[in-house]
Amino acid sequence: MASRPASLPEVVRSMNVLPRKSPNGTVADFVGELSLDDVPEPVLDQLLLAVLDLSGTAAAAVRTPMSVLVRDYCANAFPAGASRSRLLFDGRMCSVPGAALANGTTLDSLDLSDGHNEAKGHAGAPAFAALLAVADSMPERVSGRDFLAAMVVAYEIGLRSGVALHRQLSEYHGSGTWACIGVAAAAARLVREPVPVDHALGIAEYNAPRAPISRCTEYPTMVKDGLGWASMVGVTALEMARAGFTGAPAGVLHESGRDIWSDLGSRWYLLELYFRMWSACRMAHPSIEATVALVKKHRLRPGQIRTVEVVTFAEATKMAKAIPASIEEAQYSLPFSVSSSIVFNEIGINQLSAEVFKDPEIQRIAGSVRLVADEEYSKLWPIRRVARVAISLADGSTVTSEEHESKGDPRSAYPPATLRAKYDRATIPFLGEQRSAELAGHLLGLDRQERIDGVLDSLLSPRVAQY
Repeated sequence: MASRPASLPEVVRSMNVLPRKSPNGTVADFVGELSLDDVPEPVLDQLLLAVLDLSGTAAAAVRTPMSVLVRDYCANAFPAGASRSRLLFDGRMCSVPGAALANGTTLDSLDLSDGHNEAKGHAGAPAFAALLAVADSMPERVSGRDFLAAMVVAYEIGLRSGVALHRQLSEYHGSGTWACIGVAAAAARLVREPVPVDHALGIAEYNAPRAPISRCTEYPTMVKDGLGWASMVGVTALEMARAGFTGAPAGVLHESGRDIWSDLGSRWYLLELYFRMWSACRMAHPSIEATVALVKKHRLRPGQIRTVEVVTFAEATKMAKAIPASIEEAQYSLPFSVSSSIVFNEIGINQLSAEVFKDPEIQRIAGSVRLVADEEYSKLWPIRRVARVAISLADGSTVTSEEHESKGDPRSAYPPATLRAKYDRATIPFLGEQRSAELAGHLLGLDRQERIDGVLDSLLSPRVAQY
């Protein structure tokens, strides 16, 4: 970790002079002064797609056991008091921090939300979860433009915090460790009151979860990426700062390279997002792409498959559990992802079920998968994620793919129509066609809405369709 500057005690005393300037002034100025009018049109277009995508992910995710468990827990453990918000697609009330925890964990339960390669994670999902909770506690004061401006703050501050943290520390940390800083900043932008932003960011960083994500990829459980904790910590940090609680300077603002913060407001990390089509850890996606391409090219049937070899980067080979027993294990299983890609040509919410996990053909193919770490591919990660696949067939022949990379980032972006189709697939089975279409209309026109009530009611009321 880089050494702290000698002037740090003075920074603690003033807490309003941050060393990294944006075109608008300090980081705190960026949080307080950003208007949606400052955001270029391509960035706004990307943001609207991201919000649509997050909403679709949430609608599909409420069926997961992880979401059911956390919503039941938060409804009982965080009763509504002076602060009160509804839970995603649930309608029950609890406190704002409790709603943020439940909403963020729901989004974390299904690996379908956007992310950023260099940050190694997700800033949008925990911020969206938290901002829905904050907005629902004061809907008469929040316009669509306010909500979107707060989301811009979340992405731009949160993703830079992720890049900064991974420069400082050698251990790979889950998004919860750094996304909470973006959540605190976004919540401060949303409330539009005089707020000690520096203290809120410092409190959030200091109390962030450690989230050693590589442990979860090797031993998958419901802790996952820590998104729910990022949501709750960020909201709580802001509430405490507003009450007068003080925090030390956020290290990611003071101890990282100048290049990370000096272009705030001119370089837009939002334009560097990736979107996902497969409900699996992003590290599995290049292997899924390679497998699907091979199956389609050679018109392979599951019964023809004898063994599969996946050559990819080292971090991905840690996801080695072949036969999952839960949704969490399935989403962090490279052998299962490959097997599902062969049998179903996809891995989505319908493949994350006990019936599929127990399917004899799925288990046979997953058990045949051999994972190989490639030194050159490992050097490219996390900016590029590369894999190739070789499938040995029952007739003794072998077919081998070209190198494939994860799709959905700026180098191979999905068109808006593809993301809309993904949203429809995620929402219609659970919300019904009418509510799904109404919600999409609200979301894509958010920048023209004077109040956010319609969006909140669509997202926070109990779902219509049943499983």
